[in-house]
Amino acid sequence: MIAGRIAEARARLIGYNANPRTKQFEPAPAEAEVLRWMFAEAAKGKRRSEIAGEANTNQHRTKANGLWSTRQVVAPLRKPVYAGYFGNGLGIRLREHPPIIDMDRFEAAGLAFDSRRTARHKPSGYGTSGR
Repeated sequence: MIAGRIAEARARLIGYNANPRTKQFEPAPAEAEVLRWMFAEAAKGKRRSEIAGEANTNQHRTKANGLWSTRQVVAPLRKPVYAGYFGNGLGIRLREHPPIIDMDRFEAAGLAFDSRRTARHKPSGYGTSGR
């Protein structure tokens, strides 16, 4: 049951298909190309909304054949799986699946997104006033 849910979740990961026999990731060529384009645009400093808009204009579709939203652009660009790694809660570890992008491109996209953040965490002061 759990193995089935894991395989199902892997099958929904854009850019990859799960090999039905080995259950390992294999790149889905058309989807992988869209992701490479998205990472390149993000690394150039484009806003997430611009990337989503251009993806929809160019008729690139999500894994579910839908239109791209800003959130759907952000999600894959934050996942190290596309650089050949998996997050394990303590960091990332190398996996044995083919990466769609290299780690330099992954990091460049992340840095570009982080540099555009306008909302900064502001302490609420809750519990610090002494009252």
